[in-house]
Amino acid sequence: MSLQNILYKLRLKLRLQFLQQSWLNIKKDRAKVLFGLSGITISIILLTAIGMINDSMSYNYMGIITSTTGSSDILISKAVNTDLTFDPFFDESLIDTDLSNIEGVDELFPRIMMLVKVSSDNTDSNGSLQVYGIDFLKEASNGEMGYLKLVDQNGTETGSNYVAEPNMGECVILWKVAELLNVSIGDLIHMNYQQYSLDVEV
Repeated sequence: MSLQNILYKLRLKLRLQFLQQSWLNIKKDRAKVLFGLSGITISIILLTAIGMINDSMSYNYMGIITSTTGSSDILISKAVNTDLTFDPFFDESLIDTDLSNIEGVDELFPRIMMLVKVSSDNTDSNGSLQVYGIDFLKEASNGEMGYLKLVDQNGTETGSNYVAEPNMGECVILWKVAELLNVSIGDLIHMNYQQYSLDVEV
């Protein structure tokens, strides 16, 4: 018998002994193995469930936004930049230059949106809200972007739509925001974003 055959049989025997020993250890520590496999299975299930919940929350959040303000076809967002001097705002001429005459687009309704901290003098409640900048007259005259329905002081629809345009320093709010900040027509809302601050009248 050659040395190569001897080495092969020796390796095979050692491998079989290793497998037998491993199987004996598994049988001996059956409880530990079951706990380990159960832990891995539960972890995978939880990770999958969390991913599904996150996707559902994101979808529902976008659904709420678009149901109250109209859906968007193109969304432009700022790029993440760690430079402390980075200015997230861009020149509004971008809309008229780079986003004009798009093939297949009948009409362009630009909107800007951002999260800002809001508060009022009428309540201690505050928080971050999504603020939109829209062309009121252009969207209202088009008739395809939905309408802002007016409500009274109790939140009941009046049957009329908002077809005007707020002046400089004024804003239009939804009923939920009015409830949150306890404000009505003529009250001030304080908005803060980074180093910028602005007071607007409802």
